[in-house]
Amino acid sequence: MGSPQLHQKEDRLRKELVNARNTADALIHTTEKTMAEMGEKVDADVRMEVEQAINNLKQVVKNENISILRQRTETLKLGQEMHQQHASGGEQANDPSSAPAQNPRQFHVVFP
Repeated sequence: MGSPQLHQKEDRLRKELVNARNTADALIHTTEKTMAEMGEKVDADVRMEVEQAINNLKQVVKNENISILRQRTETLKLGQEMHQQHASGGEQANDPSSAPAQNPRQFHVVFP
C-alpha cells in the first residue's frame, strides 16, 4: 500500500545525498588544485582556514547526514571565495562596497 511512496521518498533522499557528495568531491578537488597552483601567493591564515574547511568536508563526505554535508560544502565554498578575494588583492581595495568582503574572518564558521 504505502510501500511505493516510501521507496520513492527513500530514492529521492538517496539521490540528494549522492548529488551532495558529488558536489563536495568536486569542490574539494577544485579547491585543492587551486591552492596548489597558487602556492605561496595565498596568505598563511587564509590557507589554513581553507585547508581546515577541506579537511572538515572530507570527514563528512562518507557520512549519511546530508545537512552536515551541505553545511560544510557551503563553508568550503565561502573559504574558496576568501581565497579568490585575497588573490585579487588590491583590485577591490578602492571600492568601498567591497570592504566587508575583504575581511576573511567574516566567513569563519564553527562546526559542532
